[in-house]
Order: sequence, then C-alpha cells, then structure tokens
Amino acid sequence: SQRPSLAERLCDFLEPREVVYPSSEYGEHSKLKVICARSALLLGMKKDNENAIRIGRKTVLEKDVVLRGDLQRISVGAYCFIGQRAVLRPSWIPGREAEDQPLRCQWSKMTIGSHVVIGEDTVVEAFAVGSFVKIGDGCILGKHCMVKDCCLLLPGAVLPPFMVVPPFSIVAGNPARVVAELPESAADEYRSASEALCRSCKFVRT
Repeated sequence: SQRPSLAERLCDFLEPREVVYPSSEYGEHSKLKVICARSALLLGMKKDNENAIRIGRKTVLEKDVVLRGDLQRISVGAYCFIGQRAVLRPSWIPGREAEDQPLRCQWSKMTIGSHVVIGEDTVVEAFAVGSFVKIGDGCILGKHCMVKDCCLLLPGAVLPPFMVVPPFSIVAGNPARVVAELPESAADEYRSASEALCRSCKFVRT
C-alpha cells in the first residue's frame, strides 16, 4: 500500500499509524535509533569532521533530505522528524578575517531543538529553531531567523531574514507574520505528538 503523507500522519496526532521503513531504503543507528533514508544527503560527515552534523536519538530523516554540514555545524535534537526533500542549510554573512583581507562568507552554526517536525519541501536557513516546534510543508525560513520554543509555522509560511518568532506563536503568510498564539499546553502536546510520530516509524530489515 502507498505510504501516507506526513500531513496525513500528523492528522492522527497522538496515535499516528505505523509505517514500515525497510532497510533497503533506510538505515538505522544502532545506539541512537536514528532512522535515515539512504537517499538523504548529509554533507560534511567525514572521518576528519565527525561533529559537522549532530543528531539526537529517535530522530527520523526522510528521503532526499539535505543537511549542509559541510558549510558549518548542524545540531538536531532528539525526537525530530525531517520530512522528504527538506533542506537544512546554515546561514552566512560577509566578513573579513582582517581589515586588509577580502570579504568572505562566514557561516553560522545551526541549532534545531528537540521534538521538532519539519515538513516536506521546506528550506531552513535559520540560525536557531527551538524545541516543540512544528513547521509545515513548503515553508522557507530565511537567513539568521530565530524560532523560539512552542511555535507553529503553517504550510507555505515564508520567514524573511533575521525574523524572530516569539514563543507560542502561530505564523503564516508570505512574508510571514504572527497570526495567533498557542495555548500553554502546546509544549506537552507537541512533545507527545513528535514522540508518537517517531515511534510509528518501524525499521525493518529486509
């Protein structure tokens, strides 16, 4: 049967249906229990640069995800779900090592908290995304954005560079703006939902 979309799985919220992840298409880290699609591109993961990408336990990286750890370190927390074709690319600003040196790109480290769901076809260039955050499909988080804890970005939201999203915000639009607030219970609900979503991903050796 056809695999349900991420949106369909999130509709089930606390009880998403179990989805099989065959070893022919996915790999699993034996200790961290991280499931990563074999088609995912984790750039910078070399023996001489082991810390270029850090991923917490029970996190799932779907097909054709791209993490640009070759530019600067990317840290992703536990119980995160990164949807198909999502791109995580650190931000940059022009700078000089010395006054007499030419301008060069200075890349900033990217930090993604725990219990974060990143939708399909989303591009993240944010400086930091907090914990308990749900990012819808097709969003764009511009350079050096900061998304605080407990936020919801509705599908298609486009955050301009340097935008700061306060905690408990619901964000929508292009350019994005805060349209409503989440209840204080959002953190507990998002924690439970992300853990249930990651647990529903059943790795099977084939």
